[in-house]
Amino acid sequence: MGSMERPGIVSFFLKRGYQLDGASLEFFTQNQDKINGVLEKIAASNQKTITIQLITNLLTPTHTATTEEIIITKTPSAQPAKKSVDNIGSIFRNRYEIIARTIADKSDMANLISINKITPKSTDFSIIGMVKEKDIAEKSLLLEDQSGEVAAYADDGISLEDIVLDEIIGLVCEQTDFVKIKKIIWPDVQLTREIKTTSTDLLCAFISDAQAATEKFYDWLKSQAGSNMYFFIFGDGTGSERITSAQPNSKIFLTKKDSEPAWVKIGSINILLATDTTLANYKNIWRDQTDIEILTKLLKKRHINPVFGFNKKFVDDNLFILDEPPDILVCSSAAEPDTANYKGTTIISASIFINQPIFFIINLRTRETIKIDLT
Repeated sequence: MGSMERPGIVSFFLKRGYQLDGASLEFFTQNQDKINGVLEKIAASNQKTITIQLITNLLTPTHTATTEEIIITKTPSAQPAKKSVDNIGSIFRNRYEIIARTIADKSDMANLISINKITPKSTDFSIIGMVKEKDIAEKSLLLEDQSGEVAAYADDGISLEDIVLDEIIGLVCEQTDFVKIKKIIWPDVQLTREIKTTSTDLLCAFISDAQAATEKFYDWLKSQAGSNMYFFIFGDGTGSERITSAQPNSKIFLTKKDSEPAWVKIGSINILLATDTTLANYKNIWRDQTDIEILTKLLKKRHINPVFGFNKKFVDDNLFILDEPPDILVCSSAAEPDTANYKGTTIISASIFINQPIFFIINLRTRETIKIDLT
């Protein structure tokens, strides 16, 4: 087949009973060697209008099954521990030891000492502790480590708004008549992180309350036949059977309110799944913040539920501690669906389908996030 101009390509397809949309015409103009291949594959179907999505589906190699299992690495125990003084003390010590190690490695933490080593002669120093009290009016914190506690007062320009009780932070201090906070150091996420991927295209879709999915969703599912797909569904699981029926080679993972947070792994990629139960508590603290902004703040704290009083069921605190930050952090939400990337972690706020039929897909090979809008 010789080279053709655009009118010739349109005529070529019309003679064979096919119409092209603008995007597919552009594709064939630039890739005329693909024309015969597409015609051979489309002949067995009833499609008469060729779209760029159809071309992509026809030219993408199909797979009969997903190539990686979903491995559950951490999930709540069926029998949560009972609250006791010993248990609470053990939780706080463990939290402090894990997160303090990360803070201590920060270059800003010069002259690091324990709280009981602060003397009247101490001038410039750093400390790490758990926030026991916060007073916005006085701009003060009561910080505690395993050796003691100290009151510290924020210098001009230092905001305490992002600090919550029970979190572990570092303070760069100066002492005159009192301990003055010169800088707040969060454990945060390191900049030099490996961006983990898979060797093949594996698509992860994150959906909240699948029972509210519309026919548009199932039409979209049919268009993805042959893709390696994983569905992470927040809710009671209603509707998951129909997804399996439409995508028999897919894998499904359910996240219920009594089984969160859950850590799973696909290949080397760690995924942390939480529900709006966790997020709601912090939306009451940071009322002017979006879900993505709140999740980013919690990621910086390396703990997605630091306020101890919010852990009503006394779930294992290690599930919330981000000793190793997740590659993907997803939380169901009644708010606007959104996504962002923070230092190598993909963050997703998964909207409830009954509110908005919008969801996100991540290709684990490229780590690209795709928004699917079915409104």
